[in-house]
Formats: sequence, structure tokens, C-alpha cells
Amino acid sequence: MPQAPSLRTDEFFTIFIRHLPTSQFVEFEGWVTEFSDQFNSNWSSTPVYGRMDPLPAFENTQRTISLGFDVVSDSITQAEDNLNAIADLVKFQYPVYESSSRTAQNTLKAAPLIQMKWTNLLSDASELGYLTGYLNGVTYGPDITEGGFVATREVGAEVIANGEIRKKETIISDPGTVAARLREQTGQEVIVNRVGGKTFIPKKVSIQLTFNVLHTHLTGWYKDEKNGGGYHFGSRAVSGKYPNATYEEYIISQTAAPADSEIVGTIDFNRAGNNAQVLEGD
Repeated sequence: MPQAPSLRTDEFFTIFIRHLPTSQFVEFEGWVTEFSDQFNSNWSSTPVYGRMDPLPAFENTQRTISLGFDVVSDSITQAEDNLNAIADLVKFQYPVYESSSRTAQNTLKAAPLIQMKWTNLLSDASELGYLTGYLNGVTYGPDITEGGFVATREVGAEVIANGEIRKKETIISDPGTVAARLREQTGQEVIVNRVGGKTFIPKKVSIQLTFNVLHTHLTGWYKDEKNGGGYHFGSRAVSGKYPNATYEEYIISQTAAPADSEIVGTIDFNRAGNNAQVLEGD
């Protein structure tokens, strides 16, 4: 069964990824093919003489999210934009260095921390915003069987004087003028070759990544003695929302009373109201 069109057109399903050190970000349409949210409780154990069971000591609970999605292109323009976004995602795996003067020895300034968001399943429970963490890596898998686009464009020029390459330049707008000027200067035969380039861009690329979440809000249970003594998780802002957040706010209807009219009009953006919208998968 085809995926729901809203996965492409609704911003709610868009995958957002931000590189924290540089504040650069990319976004992809929500063709999610794989999602899992894993919570690992880590314990250390100490064997004790005469005890059948070792003494366990709790260390921490770590959260790891696996996300797989397809990047699908309908046109060569969209394919080029998607390829650039994928390239940025790959580059987000690298850190920031202290100086722009690059040498063999560089001073590390910032680690490649990442922020991500996809619907409420991959969202910060306290603010319904980005989750913060780091990636184990990105697997980039073009689906060659789906075909692709071949982009061609002029990428530069080379100037040949008397049979030898004199220099290579960026794009030359008027090769004839350049050739004539150099022929007068050198007295040699001059040829200017305009150089083109080709790029193959797959129509469909599968991306898989593993995101290690760093908790930016309080976690764990506590007893709220001031409000009935019940137990809450993390904080009152987080409890009941963790780990998959809750509803994200959007405008259901808008009622306006124009200053120059006695008529009050309402625009209904969601006639279903609180009814659930069913999105069927394959």
C-alpha cells in the first residue's frame, strides 16, 4: 500500500536534524521505514562469598533511538537538494576545530552533538522540541534499482597554449575573448576548453542512523509531597509525557471579527476535531 501523502506534505512528519556546534540543520520528508526506541538499564554486579546472587549496583539508564527513512526525489531539482541535505547530514558527524587555519595538528573546539525531531515519537518531552544527543554514524544506501538523474553543468575551463595546459580556471563567460587576448600576448596558438561535469543522483536513498539520547531534563521518579504525595516522573512538566511527548499544538479553527464588518467568521482547519486520523502502512 502506498504511504500516506501527508507523510510528504505535512510538516508534522518532517524529520529535522540540527548540528549543534554550527546551528546548521537539514530536513527530510517523513518516509520513515524503521523506528525503535530502546532503553538499557546498566548494572554492575559484585560476587560475594557464600551468596548465590551477586550484589547488583545500578549505574544508569541509556536511551538509544534507531531511525530509518527513505529520501525520495520526483525531479532532478529535488534530487540535487536531497543529495546536498544528505551530504550535510554526513558532515554533521565531524567536530568543529578552533582555528580556520587548518594544519595537521588541530585544536578540537566542539564535539558533533546533534539535535533531532520527528513527530512526538522523537521529541523532547518537556518542551516538545528537539532531542539532544549524538549519532553512532549514518548509513547511506542509494537504491540503484530505482534509477536516478544525471545532472550536467559547466564546472570550469582549461587554457591550452602551444599544446600545453597553461592554466585551469573557473567558468569563462567569453572563451573567444580570452583566447584572442592570450594569443596576442604569447604569439602562440591558444585553445580554451570549456569543461563540463556529470553527477549521478539516485531517485531513492535509504538512510539509517542510531541516535544516542542525552537527557536534558530531569528523569526518575519522585514523590510530590506538596501535591497529594503521588509519584511523578522527572518533573511535573515531563511526567505523563515521557518518552513520546504528547499532543503538539496547532490551530483547529480561527474566528475573526473584522473591524469594518459586523459579521464574525470562522475558518475550520480540522473538521475531524478530536477524532483520530488513521494512517495505514504497508
